[in-house]
Amino acid sequence: MKDNFSVKLIDIIDEGNKRATYIFDKPSDFNWDEGSHISLGLEDCFIDGKRNKARVREFSIATTIDEDKVVISTRLDSSESEYKKLLSQMKIGDSCSIFGCGSRMKLRRENKNVVLISMGVGMATMRPLITSYLKNQEGIGSMTNIVVNKSNDYLYKKELLDSPKKNFKNICYTGRQQYKENLMKDDFGQAVYYIVGSNAFLKDSVNLLREKGVAVEDIMIDKERTKLESYYDANSYENMQVKNYSATSASFIPLAFAMGGCSCGGNCTCK
Repeated sequence: MKDNFSVKLIDIIDEGNKRATYIFDKPSDFNWDEGSHISLGLEDCFIDGKRNKARVREFSIATTIDEDKVVISTRLDSSESEYKKLLSQMKIGDSCSIFGCGSRMKLRRENKNVVLISMGVGMATMRPLITSYLKNQEGIGSMTNIVVNKSNDYLYKKELLDSPKKNFKNICYTGRQQYKENLMKDDFGQAVYYIVGSNAFLKDSVNLLREKGVAVEDIMIDKERTKLESYYDANSYENMQVKNYSATSASFIPLAFAMGGCSCGGNCTCK
């Protein structure tokens, strides 16, 4: 399979709160697993054969391969970058490049329960895991999807609420403290935990799971394994410095979207 594909934008969905879903056609020879990510290159993303980093960003693919479309969801107010400005100006019929497909979040079917934990547009990573499970429950006892979103207006909410149950439970916590308290007290049985969110959210969630007695082997994050191990290690946790995003500018207003600042402070869940 080749690594670089040209795709055409076929639809844009305004998800509200400065979030947008971009739908691209699927190249016939492009394949991926649920939980995969891609690099999306805008116009002039390659100059003289070299990658123009200002025109490239990494996103989770929010669809499964049998849905026959490549979909990403993102916040458009997460930075004042050239990339987000250009992305907000894209029109139906425009072309992009996708490359660098990989997966650190493939659905594990090990006869355990699965718990998904996300904040912000991290739901884009979780959607294909949920879709795959609802189509085929083999090797998974149950699935619980936990969303931390202060507005309760999380991505794909109607779709999730309308999903067939099939031992699937959807939970939204509107505050971090509520989430932490319930994560510690709820019994998910023998489970594999998938976490997507900001560095601070990952750090805190992994630490909570460690205190809960969950083995590091049963935790999945969309980062290199060494990063997970550093989050899990108690000594590293106490000394780890996580970048403060409170000073991130919120003055960039994407075209055609309402005013307001990024609710997650410009962290990686905005992608």
